[in-house]
Amino acid sequence: FNPQEIVPYYNLKFTGHNSRYTKNDRTQIDFRYRILAPVIMNGRAVNFIGRDVTETESAIRYKNCPNEEAIITTKDCLYNSDGVKDIAIFVGGPTDVWNIGFGSIGVIGIKVTKRQIAYIQELRLKKAVLLFDEGAKEEEDKLNDILSIFIPEVFSLEELWDDYDDPGNLTKQQVKEIKRLVFRR
Repeated sequence: FNPQEIVPYYNLKFTGHNSRYTKNDRTQIDFRYRILAPVIMNGRAVNFIGRDVTETESAIRYKNCPNEEAIITTKDCLYNSDGVKDIAIFVGGPTDVWNIGFGSIGVIGIKVTKRQIAYIQELRLKKAVLLFDEGAKEEEDKLNDILSIFIPEVFSLEELWDDYDDPGNLTKQQVKEIKRLVFRR
């Protein structure tokens, strides 16, 4: 990832060795060594996601705002939904969005909730493209069926291009080719 591009665009913050999140009940959650990504929906911060940067085996990869303190629970959020217009590429999470860039939305995992579907309907998309991690084909197919009800054009990128395993690991050239296929640029 290019920090000069993604840090200001996604308003990312970073934590150090002594970072803790203090909940309303005064209990604390260890948030050391994380990239903090606010989830902005309709111009408003509704949650945040903390991604571990140490990559140690014992580290929990993602820690989020406690659901009881969030405006929208983590699983009901759409990461980067404000960054799409008529076409969206749906991916799993923030790192996938950072790699794909403008036009992508993270569903924060692979299972999509009813509330997320309602938020997607509000976007009034003309085209939706699904690009989940390898191994999430069943959930991708379910989402394809649901979105097809209210979005005129929906398809899995796998139908056009199958040379990937995780959207967050795609090369710049692969991302460029995907965007050319999806956005016809």
